[in-house]
Amino acid sequence: MIMLKLKNVLFYILSYQSQHGSSLPSLCTTHIFIFLIIIISSSMQYLPSLIWELKISIN
Repeated sequence: MIMLKLKNVLFYILSYQSQHGSSLPSLCTTHIFIFLIIIISSSMQYLPSLIWELKISIN
Protein backbone atom coordinates (compact mmCIF):
# COMPACT_ATOMS: atom_id res chain seq x y z
CA MET A 1 0.00 0.00 0.00
CA ILE A 2 2.68 2.48 1.05
CA MET A 3 5.11 1.40 -1.66
CA LEU A 4 2.33 1.78 -4.23
CA LYS A 5 1.80 5.38 -3.13
CA LEU A 6 5.54 5.97 -3.25
CA LYS A 7 5.66 4.70 -6.84
CA ASN A 8 2.71 6.92 -7.75
CA VAL A 9 4.45 9.99 -6.31
CA LEU A 10 7.69 9.13 -8.10
CA PHE A 11 5.78 8.72 -11.36
CA TYR A 12 4.05 12.06 -10.79
CA ILE A 13 7.36 13.83 -10.17
CA LEU A 14 8.95 12.30 -13.26
CA SER A 15 5.97 13.17 -15.46
CA TYR A 16 5.90 16.70 -14.03
CA GLN A 17 9.59 17.13 -14.83
CA SER A 18 9.16 15.91 -18.40
CA GLN A 19 6.10 18.11 -18.98
CA HIS A 20 7.59 21.31 -17.62
CA GLY A 21 11.20 20.73 -18.64
CA SER A 22 12.50 21.48 -15.17
CA SER A 23 14.15 19.31 -12.57
CA LEU A 24 13.86 19.43 -8.81
CA PRO A 25 16.82 21.09 -7.05
CA SER A 26 18.34 17.97 -5.50
CA LEU A 27 17.73 14.36 -4.57
CA CYS A 28 17.37 15.38 -0.92
CA THR A 29 14.56 17.78 -1.81
CA THR A 30 12.89 14.98 -3.77
CA HIS A 31 13.02 12.65 -0.75
CA ILE A 32 11.55 15.34 1.53
CA PHE A 33 8.86 16.11 -1.05
CA ILE A 34 7.88 12.43 -1.36
CA PHE A 35 7.96 12.00 2.41
CA LEU A 36 5.61 14.94 3.02
CA ILE A 37 3.14 13.88 0.32
CA ILE A 38 2.92 10.32 1.63
CA ILE A 39 2.44 11.49 5.23
CA ILE A 40 -0.37 13.81 4.14
CA SER A 41 -2.06 11.18 1.96
CA SER A 42 -1.66 8.30 4.42
CA SER A 43 -3.27 7.80 7.77
CA MET A 44 -1.06 8.17 10.83
CA GLN A 45 -1.14 4.45 11.65
CA TYR A 46 1.21 3.82 8.70
CA LEU A 47 3.81 6.32 9.91
CA PRO A 48 6.23 3.92 11.71
CA SER A 49 6.38 1.48 8.79
CA LEU A 50 6.66 4.40 6.37
CA ILE A 51 9.69 5.78 8.18
CA TRP A 52 11.23 2.29 8.23
CA GLU A 53 10.65 1.83 4.49
CA LEU A 54 12.13 5.23 3.71
CA LYS A 55 15.22 4.46 5.80
CA ILE A 56 15.68 1.22 3.87
CA SER A 57 15.13 2.87 0.47
CA ILE A 58 17.51 5.76 1.21
CA ASN A 59 20.22 3.42 2.52
